[in-house]
Amino acid sequence: MKIRRKTEISVETREVWVFRRRGGQGFWCDACGARVGALSPEAAAAAMRTSLRAVFRRVETGGLHFKETDGGALLICLNSVNHHCHADGEPLIEP
Repeated sequence: MKIRRKTEISVETREVWVFRRRGGQGFWCDACGARVGALSPEAAAAAMRTSLRAVFRRVETGGLHFKETDGGALLICLNSVNHHCHADGEPLIEP
């Protein structure tokens, strides 16, 4: 009789995302009461692992802090993205 052995392998991974800001882009966030880093909606969607539409929905409902530039560009508050990404308090993105 042939004996079969089963081997189980578990792998735990962790990702680190680095967003580089050109020109030190940031703004004063009234909701946070501080100067914060800023992300484009596309970068926020990538960091939150969600769709661009979901980011816009959160902006519209007040779930994400934001500022519109004079040129009409949307900047998303880095602190509010971190708040949505990590419940354990460890920031997803360092300012």
